[in-house]
Amino acid sequence: ENEAKSAELFRQFAAEAGGALSMADNVQTVASYILRTATHHSGPASGDLASLLDLDLAVLAAPPPLYDRYAEGILLEYSHLSYPEFLPKRIQVLEKMLGQESLFFSTEAKEKLDAPARANMRRELNWCKADLAKFPL
Repeated sequence: ENEAKSAELFRQFAAEAGGALSMADNVQTVASYILRTATHHSGPASGDLASLLDLDLAVLAAPPPLYDRYAEGILLEYSHLSYPEFLPKRIQVLEKMLGQESLFFSTEAKEKLDAPARANMRRELNWCKADLAKFPL
């Protein structure tokens, strides 16, 4: 949902900023890249798309205190759910992502970011599972 809004805002910006320029193909390409950030691993990516997706996921490899702030932001984004409702959904997302052969697309990102990202995500996953165990079924 956020990605669709962002893509539409980009299209509006491009229309206003581009004026008479004929950039429809480029605008559509960038908008499609923005939409793809909603489903990073829905298919292969290379070139500019791979770079964008890697940058979008780079926060996963941040130092633990920064990653923890990111995880808190996710919780706030889903504040319409109760915490016991949020936890299983977050666990599912983390497990699905950790099941990917690689979280990143470019060779450089795979080599530099995959291991710290997985360590952060495993730590969050363990934390979510521990918290979920505190709630009765």
